[in-house]
Amino acid sequence: MRMNTKNLGEDEFEYAVDEYFVTLLSNGKEVELCPGGKSRKVTKANMEEYISLIINVRLNESEK
Repeated sequence: MRMNTKNLGEDEFEYAVDEYFVTLLSNGKEVELCPGGKSRKVTKANMEEYISLIINVRLNESEK
C-alpha cells in the first residue's frame, strides 16, 4: 500500500483506496483493528496507523 499510493494526492488516494480499519485473519474471521473500525475509512493521513494495526493483529492472531 505504501509503495502504490505514495505519489497520490489526498483526493486520488480516497478514490483509489476503499479500505476500512478491519482485516481478515487466517481463519477467515473479520476483526476490527480498533473500536469502530468497520466505519473508519483509511485515508492518506491514517494509512501508517492502519498498516501498523494490521501487522500487530496478524502477528498476534493466534491469541484471538
